[in-house]
Amino acid sequence: MNQATGKHRPLMLVFAVCLVIKQEEKVMGYRDFGNQGPRQMYTATCSDCGKETEVPFKPAEGRPVYCRDCYQKHKPKRDSY
Repeated sequence: MNQATGKHRPLMLVFAVCLVIKQEEKVMGYRDFGNQGPRQMYTATCSDCGKETEVPFKPAEGRPVYCRDCYQKHKPKRDSY
């Protein structure tokens, strides 16, 4: 770090604040979503092609569920900047 300008001080401050927030969350009992283990998967039938597929959420009746291939056709278009 350049002592005269202190160029790295803002980055060090952000890092320190993040550590404090993480510690406060731990004390308050917030969950750490970094290591949850394997996800529970649910079996569903694709609404387009009828193939059996697995999804990481519980399918709701009346809402379409797509396999990986059909989802690519239905996923929303992303705006390019």
